[in-house]
Amino acid sequence: MPYRTFIEVQQPQSLFVFRMKTGPYAALFEADGGAWKVEAMDTIRAYLLTALEDEIKAGKIVLIA
Repeated sequence: MPYRTFIEVQQPQSLFVFRMKTGPYAALFEADGGAWKVEAMDTIRAYLLTALEDEIKAGKIVLIA
């Protein structure tokens, strides 16, 4: 599975379209309209909220995502 975000968080799953042309030409295209990016941002935010909980409570870090 390809990594689309940081390895510390669960990788978002998405659908792909596999297309072939005549001869040895092939390509993969994402088929979810980029929804994996939103899922990745949500997962990263949840990870950071947990990992940096003490710093956030102390006002040392402000998470804007």
